[in-house]
Amino acid sequence: MLLGIDVGGTSTDGVLIKNGALEKSVKKPSRIDALTATILEVLDELLEGRDPGAVQRLVISTTLVTNLLATQSGARTALLLIPGRGLPFSFYQVAPDTYLLQGNIDFRGNITEKISEEEINTVLKDIQKKEIRHIAVAAKFSHRNRTVEQEIARIIRRQYPAAKVVLGSETADRLNFPRRAVTAYYSAMTAPQWNKFAEQVEEAVQQRGLEAPVEILKADGGTMPLAVSRQRPVETAYSGPAASTMARFGR
Repeated sequence: MLLGIDVGGTSTDGVLIKNGALEKSVKKPSRIDALTATILEVLDELLEGRDPGAVQRLVISTTLVTNLLATQSGARTALLLIPGRGLPFSFYQVAPDTYLLQGNIDFRGNITEKISEEEINTVLKDIQKKEIRHIAVAAKFSHRNRTVEQEIARIIRRQYPAAKVVLGSETADRLNFPRRAVTAYYSAMTAPQWNKFAEQVEEAVQQRGLEAPVEILKADGGTMPLAVSRQRPVETAYSGPAASTMARFGR
């Protein structure tokens, strides 16, 4: 048996697939303040009279991150950038709390200009003054050399241990520095709400004794393990619309 659950802002829908055919579907109002209970209601109705051990896979889609991005209602997040040489720094003002730091990595991954710990400490004091607890760090060409971002993360953890840090090289490790920076920023911004959601899903699954792998539907129609989604919550953006599209075209 396969289970699919779509957690939307208005309703939570569930389906049970057996032998490639839809066997049962459920719709319940989404109680955002009691999401575990909502998911349990859906699971209980889907599995009524059935063995939870027979479930082979549970896939979840949700509009949570999509809504957070659309409304800009995620956690306030500081974005630390090391753009190096190239475009004007004004091009990189992608977030309200953006800080541009000195340092440079060339396209081969060589460090041609070192970062300034003094400058970073000054920035961290300002971030602490603003009571920002989430920080994204992205350096140009960090996919060739991660040590600059990692060194900044060590400084942050030493000077501001309460902060949660996300690195661009860990969320997206390909070319395109602006995209890597935005991905890190949105991952940090949505992480608190997404982790709370993941915890509620895990709690519901454990309470009903499901041992099947739990996966999250991504925008491209693929899936990733729930545990992995905690490191890359931004990859769940458009998860809900992807589920609608796949259902519409029967894929």
